[in-house]
Amino acid sequence: MRDGAQIEGVVTDAQWHETMLDKARPVGTPTDMRIEVKVEFDDGTKSEITCDVKGGSYHGTFLIGQRVPLRYEPDDRSNIQVDLDALKASDHAHAVEAKAAAQEFFKDPPGDRLTELERRRDAGEITPEQFQAESDKIFDEL
Repeated sequence: MRDGAQIEGVVTDAQWHETMLDKARPVGTPTDMRIEVKVEFDDGTKSEITCDVKGGSYHGTFLIGQRVPLRYEPDDRSNIQVDLDALKASDHAHAVEAKAAAQEFFKDPPGDRLTELERRRDAGEITPEQFQAESDKIFDEL
């Protein structure tokens, strides 16, 4: 469902769909997941739904407690589905953030900074106390 109202739900259970655990399937074939999701609408009404998410349409996994975007028909709240487009966009945004954080982290790796501190301490450029204070800061970042 690409139209309809948007809302978030919380995954309460996630399992590989039994019929998809077929030994005849080739290794690496996407499998389906069956998830249970609790949702609370703006008016306070609550609902729990079960969705089958096709492995070919989403290659991630679902974790209990994970918040997931949903779409539903306002006139028929029994028709609630995972908003796969929004889920994929969210996954992509998290991947971009993680990549940027990793690049920033490895731009000036802690090991290289500690080695430089040791060199400066051994050369007498900084005192042992300064070395300890600066190395503590590096370890606190980890």
